[in-house]
Amino acid sequence: MNNDADTDRSVSMRGGRLEGGRIDRWSLRFADPALEQEFERHRIRSGLGQIRAWGALGILGYCLFGFLEWYLTPERLALSLLVRYAIPVPVFVATLSIAFTSHHYERYLVRMLELSVLLAGASTIVMVCLSTYPDDIVYLFFMVVVALFLHGHMGIRFFRAFFVSWSLMIGLVLAVVFVDPALNTDLAVMSVVAVVLANLMVMFVSYNFEIFLRRDFRNNRLLLQQLNATEVMRARAQTAETRLMDAIESISDGFALYDRKDRLVMFNQRWLSVNDEI
Repeated sequence: MNNDADTDRSVSMRGGRLEGGRIDRWSLRFADPALEQEFERHRIRSGLGQIRAWGALGILGYCLFGFLEWYLTPERLALSLLVRYAIPVPVFVATLSIAFTSHHYERYLVRMLELSVLLAGASTIVMVCLSTYPDDIVYLFFMVVVALFLHGHMGIRFFRAFFVSWSLMIGLVLAVVFVDPALNTDLAVMSVVAVVLANLMVMFVSYNFEIFLRRDFRNNRLLLQQLNATEVMRARAQTAETRLMDAIESISDGFALYDRKDRLVMFNQRWLSVNDEI
């Protein structure tokens, strides 16, 4: 209850603007911490269905990619089972189960989503390190898919997704450059540049989309406050009118009020009783 009251006090309207609603262009956070927390709750709640759907699709795609890996390189079946499934998949399933609960998703879901995407990318980097590069260039395209999920569909804030995605990109570059000294340098550079550019494009779209979400949330909040303020003013006017009518009715003599055009505006019952023509 106190948190709601603090929110109402700190997030108020001034001159048609929402106080504390300024969006920092670097961190993409609202200036007011209470408004930021409210936006985070709103984002998770409104996007929960999408997170569930894309989470299930992501697990399916991850497992299908593992099957493709077994088909292309059956000699690494045991290694793939260990790296791709022993640790990541249980975390994926736990994350999806949290998304379907009604009590804990707001508290733990975002962190679990970040961990899931990080594990998906890290397992790919490990497989790149243990593979004969560049024969398994498909791993690089899988990293692009990871970036798409991270920035586009998992409900993770851009600021957090930025650090997770670039940590994976740095790990991928290190794996490509230092694992196999005999690799084709030109092909390696082209592959890494392509993945990095794809990540940049996805990140750019994600950045602008989050700004859009935050502006839309801010405008809706401002509109709601304006409607609430209008409703409060209407209720106050109605209360004042009721009190005025009660005061007029308490007058023992007849009372009537006319406007400048001699139109009857209000009267009491005593005045009505002595004016049969009304």
